[in-house]
Amino acid sequence: MYDFPCRLDIELAIAGRFPFSWQPGTGSRVGLLPREGEATDIIWVDVPECYSFHPMNAYDAPDGSVVIDLCVYDSMFDVHRNGPFQANLARLERWVVNPTARTTSTTVIDETPQEFPATAVA
Repeated sequence: MYDFPCRLDIELAIAGRFPFSWQPGTGSRVGLLPREGEATDIIWVDVPECYSFHPMNAYDAPDGSVVIDLCVYDSMFDVHRNGPFQANLARLERWVVNPTARTTSTTVIDETPQEFPATAVA
């Protein structure tokens, strides 16, 4: 599960405006739920402050970490309220999340702006 600093803004909703806004400084994290677990078993791990609409893939690695490939934006609905169509475009990243240490390493796979990622099929 992803928890990013793009939050519902009740004041905007009441005013009849687009109800989501970027709230920097509130953190980003990923929640890992064991396959046979319950909500109380979720392990939360901090990730760099960002936003993502679409993950491409995720899997358990042999060392116990979780590998997640996803399109990552630096922010969302901050300056441009209509979405990621201006200067803020996504890049493809790989996150390796260590649930024991509760740490994340990040690698940029491709800087080319993209969305709706797909794996190659041979």
